[in-house]
Amino acid sequence: MSGVINKGTTYADSGAVTSTNLNAHVDDATFKAAAVDGVSTALNTSTPPAITIKDGGVSTTKLADSAVSTVKIASTAVSTAKLANDSVTGAKIADDVALAGNPTTTTQSAGNNTTRIATTAFVKTEIPNAFTPSTYTGGGSVTLPNGLIMKFGSLSTNSEPAGTFTATFADAFPNATIVNAQITPVLNVASTQSDVLCHLRSVSSTSISVWKGSLTNISTIYYTVIGR
Repeated sequence: MSGVINKGTTYADSGAVTSTNLNAHVDDATFKAAAVDGVSTALNTSTPPAITIKDGGVSTTKLADSAVSTVKIASTAVSTAKLANDSVTGAKIADDVALAGNPTTTTQSAGNNTTRIATTAFVKTEIPNAFTPSTYTGGGSVTLPNGLIMKFGSLSTNSEPAGTFTATFADAFPNATIVNAQITPVLNVASTQSDVLCHLRSVSSTSISVWKGSLTNISTIYYTVIGR
């Protein structure tokens, strides 16, 4: 028998054509090597060998849009090695895709403010970077992410007479705008005085002034000024 099929059982020319002989002849038939091209199709190693489809036999032009679904694809059948970099586009991904598990992606460089995906590592880096300085090592000024500037410090008034005490900021508020100012007086440890006479006298873009009364026993006055 020529072509792509190896004949099954061979019978003599005088053999009778019976249903049993015909069934055996068909059931025992196998595919020849010529039945496949080795590129799009191949014979597997089963007994008897069966025709299988190779990767080269499947292309996007041969698949209808509705022919491929997640239920028809095994989880292990899709890997990055089988996906070309340019084969996955936004048009092929639904707007409401839910990523299960723990998907990862490239962590962007510090300061990136594009629409790229932000990883947890990027966010962890950017939160402190939003403050100036990003790591507090001392000093009296911190710039917040929204642009507000917070200046803070203290005035030593221990054993000083009544009067005005002034602290000059290391750097002035650039926009000369004061939003809020607070002072906190601290009494000497041994003091039992209850009439704490101390108040904010003035605040500007460059300094803060505090007045202390003569009857108070204040050792330190802490201040916080917020502005732009």
